[in-house]
This record gives sequence, C-alpha cells and structure tokens, in this order.
Amino acid sequence: MYRFCGYLVSVNDATGMKMGNKNISPRAPRLYLYHAYLSFMEAHGFERPLTLTKFGESIPKIMLEYRKEYRKVRTKKGYSYNVELSEEAEEWLPSVPECRDFESPI
Repeated sequence: MYRFCGYLVSVNDATGMKMGNKNISPRAPRLYLYHAYLSFMEAHGFERPLTLTKFGESIPKIMLEYRKEYRKVRTKKGYSYNVELSEEAEEWLPSVPECRDFESPI
C-alpha cells in the first residue's frame, strides 16, 4: 500500500480520480483509485489486496505520512479525490487498447 501511494500525486482541486469498486467492469485504473490499486497489486504479484473498505481507511493515513494532500469532495456525480497517478505508474498500468474511428461523445 505504501509503494502504491508513492505513485499518487496531489492536484489542486478534487477533479482527480474517483474511488471505484470491484463491481465496476471493465476496470479503469486511470479513472478509479481502487482499480489502480488492484492493477498495481497484480503487476507486482501480490495476491491478497485490501478490501475497498480497508483501502479507503488506509489511504488518508499513508498520504499524510508522505506529506501529500488527500481530500475528498462531493460532486454532482459522487465523490472525487484530489489525486492522480504519476507518470511513473505507466510502468505497471495495463496498456490501453487503441481505439480506431472513436468519436468522443463530448
């Protein structure tokens, strides 16, 4: 868990990642903190990840030890956190399939 938090960087506002859970499929580790944690655990061969509850309880304490700000803000679409993954996380994040002829709905 400490190594995972080393890959998190604070952003100025709570427009960073959302928490996510195991039931969201497919996994989106660049959007959801818990999915990123699960991907980190798999990439490093750890077989017993923390539950979502334990993960949510642990992350604020560890971020405090790293002296990184960690805030949760309620938005119209749920809670967002003021953290994102650092560029170094690309080492263990799963690759994103290339989307050809994709048009953004935005």
